[in-house]
Amino acid sequence: MPRPDDTMSLPLGHIRAVLAQLATEPADEAAAGLLDLAAPRPGETVVDLGCRSLGHSFRAMQLVGAAGRVRGIVQSRADQEHANALRDRWIFADLAFEHADPEAVPLDDEVADVVLVNGALEHTDEPIRVLEEACRLLAPKGRLALAVEAAEAARMGALLEVLGLEPRTARPIRHGHRALLALER
Repeated sequence: MPRPDDTMSLPLGHIRAVLAQLATEPADEAAAGLLDLAAPRPGETVVDLGCRSLGHSFRAMQLVGAAGRVRGIVQSRADQEHANALRDRWIFADLAFEHADPEAVPLDDEVADVVLVNGALEHTDEPIRVLEEACRLLAPKGRLALAVEAAEAARMGALLEVLGLEPRTARPIRHGHRALLALER
């Protein structure tokens, strides 16, 4: 049995079993592209705002490795308990799920190399506050990957540029009714 501090040496079969379990979690096709756009690297810190689909956080942990950290921000205690139970069952050491509003995350400024936002904007009364919070969490040269309704992509991209982020892609990437944006600080 692997030790909790030896997460990244888990056998590939173990990682596949985790991801198979997560396949039963609700997710959307556009969300799969967020990690590709954000490109977390070994040793980095990832914050997943409003992470109902837990797969991002577990996959991000696999990408950042044992030297990295992933913090999932969930909006309900039930989601937090479910996520932490899965984490404990599958022995992911530096992965934590915290209950908080995505408009007011209890983390220090500039702590994240990568911030993922999928669906958090649609489930809040203050989407602009969520975007400001994502910007606050980003370290210099940090990357934000965002999935929004396709009709909102241009407006969100322009707003994020006003907040000081630069586009990483020439235009939003469409996935059906969703669009992915990638920006950096």
